[in-house]
Amino acid sequence: MTVAERERTAGPEALEARPRPALAPAATPAQLLLRLQRGAGNQAVARMILQRQEAAAEADPNPFENEVDEEETAEEELGPEDMLEAPTVDEGETSEEGAGPAEVEVTATPEPTGVLARSVMMTDATGTYATMTRAQREAFVRRRFRGRRRRLAYRILADMAATSNPLNYDHEDELFDELEKRVTSSILMQESQDGVRRTNRDGESYTVKAFGYPFSGGALFYGPRVNYAAKDYWTPGPPDAYSRRSDRRRQREIRGLPRRRRHEVFSDQPPGYRFELTAAGQADFFSAVTKLFIPQSPHKQSLIHCDYLLSLVQFRSFAATLGKAEFNRRAAAYPRDQLTLTALLFSQLEYSPGSGGAPGPLASLQRVEPATVADFVIGDHVYFFNHQGYDLINKRKGNAWRLENTILIDRRNGTDIFLGHGSGRMTETQLRRKLAREYNDVVDMALPLTRRADRGDAAAADEVRREFPDLVKDGSKWHVRGTAWGVAVDIELRHIQGHEVVGPFNPGDPTRLYPVRRPIESA
Repeated sequence: MTVAERERTAGPEALEARPRPALAPAATPAQLLLRLQRGAGNQAVARMILQRQEAAAEADPNPFENEVDEEETAEEELGPEDMLEAPTVDEGETSEEGAGPAEVEVTATPEPTGVLARSVMMTDATGTYATMTRAQREAFVRRRFRGRRRRLAYRILADMAATSNPLNYDHEDELFDELEKRVTSSILMQESQDGVRRTNRDGESYTVKAFGYPFSGGALFYGPRVNYAAKDYWTPGPPDAYSRRSDRRRQREIRGLPRRRRHEVFSDQPPGYRFELTAAGQADFFSAVTKLFIPQSPHKQSLIHCDYLLSLVQFRSFAATLGKAEFNRRAAAYPRDQLTLTALLFSQLEYSPGSGGAPGPLASLQRVEPATVADFVIGDHVYFFNHQGYDLINKRKGNAWRLENTILIDRRNGTDIFLGHGSGRMTETQLRRKLAREYNDVVDMALPLTRRADRGDAAAADEVRREFPDLVKDGSKWHVRGTAWGVAVDIELRHIQGHEVVGPFNPGDPTRLYPVRRPIESA
């Protein structure tokens, strides 16, 4: 992180606490002028370096191949697991609508007693698993990682050492591969949501992102698509070949339709959309994936849902451990239809160590059911589920917040920070509130109709039956009633609170956590 970047991301208390160099009391006007000139020159050089870095990022779809490591800083020698500063993670982000930063509420969380155990295990000279000491963990990270990835690797390895289930590794390369995947997943997920800053001809800065949601935000009129940079690797492309949709009549039509029907206006792919590899994509799957991460204008972005994006993040993280040639060689062992971009593409990376079968060439992930939320590790793919009733009340509306796929990107003061596609950086509490708000948005669509139906409005009663078939009148109250996720649901039609959503637990059995996806190396 450059000095300028550190000052932008540091909190006000940190900036106030930082010692300031004092001007020599006897400085002459000529000396002061020379200092000002030097300061301006340094700022100009810094701006030039940042501009070159942004240009390089745009040109290179895989920043991890040609990354120039940052200068080592003195703070890394202070004891990496004691460092309180987060890695290169912004304190908030701007929503697609530009509503301002989303603050991450972080409070110190006491670690539960009787659960955590230091459990990163490495085979010793006798072939026996032995716990890695803190000094050994820190020395390993110093040897194998550099720059921004080193700082994040310190934090991840400390997080791994605090899980209640043992993480066993046969050799250092195995541990390195797991850390590399986790570091890459965190960084990629952040870059996919933060975008890059650019400047127009008038000197105004703006943000360009690689990914958006279909029919949302700046891409309100555009349906599912792979981005323009990857158009030669995937099919089908958008029906109008990435042209801007400026027809006002059709724009109004899209605005007036529920999300599940907006694809009809321009003949976009409907829900359940999929993209198959072209011959070029099958020959170079590495480029087919990495080019999707190039920032573009909204109508040329990759417009996909969270599970599609998480699949791509997982594939790129695996590729970071292999390199382009080996990744392509392994992908070539799969028929084209098995690498189709769908909501479940990451299933091709999964392997169950207890299955008895042999892992496939792309085996990179396993599904693990943590004992407690304290066992989540930075880099885990964690699901957050809405209330089970959301599936019922939202059945005909088709809104997108049935669940959120997230990557655990950081821990601050003992609190996990999750990042999903469009949700922003959030704690578990904030994600629960977000899901509850989305549930309540659908409730607000139903409540006016039920009130009119209660007053004897036959047309409103018909609309309730048509648009909300799982709403039933029970005495004087309306209830959401039915079966979802294999469990019976019966909840009054009302606003809910964050603690009422399922969150990271299993919607079919909320007494247990839902399995997370994590690297396979510790199996």
